[in-house]
Amino acid sequence: MTTPRRSTTIVLAAGWSSRTGASNKLFFPIGTSTVLETVVSKALSSGAETIVVTGHESERVATLLSPYDVRVVQNNRFETGMASSIVCGVRHAIESDSYLIWPGDMPLIRPETVQVVRDRATDGKVVVPSFEGRRGHPVLFANAFRNDLLSLTGDVGARAILHDRAQVVDEIPVSDAGILFDVDTPEAYDELLRRLSASPND
Repeated sequence: MTTPRRSTTIVLAAGWSSRTGASNKLFFPIGTSTVLETVVSKALSSGAETIVVTGHESERVATLLSPYDVRVVQNNRFETGMASSIVCGVRHAIESDSYLIWPGDMPLIRPETVQVVRDRATDGKVVVPSFEGRRGHPVLFANAFRNDLLSLTGDVGARAILHDRAQVVDEIPVSDAGILFDVDTPEAYDELLRRLSASPND
């Protein structure tokens, strides 16, 4: 009898939002929701365990997400960069077969894209979606890379693993421009609202 795979989604929600000024981009409104809530809702729609890693404004994030069935964990070293948030999330995903890394400022990723990535999960592989030749998020790491993920440092996330282990990367072309779009500036937020107005189902 095959044991079902257990995948954990790790939503990264710890950063300073320095490029959006005094406002935290994760709380930017999308209709009656917010950027972060939209990401979390999509993550939960897959049925996988979801861990949200906080840092900056951690109490505010925890309060916002209190209605959602997620584990909120605090990264006390978030100032050192994105890698520390990945490390924090992976440490709390103790019994997982894979880790799906999803930045909290990327609300346009479609649930069906997430499912395509999960369906390609294989022992010893890193699954990366791409759109028109450009790699994006979310990225899924098999448990074989747990130690690599726990060893990450700095502010480039898990890019080093994709570079150093290129032979085990499974790149999947998808028809989802949202895998490349993050709300990292006020202009990007304006573009987000334009895209949602044109395609409200995203």
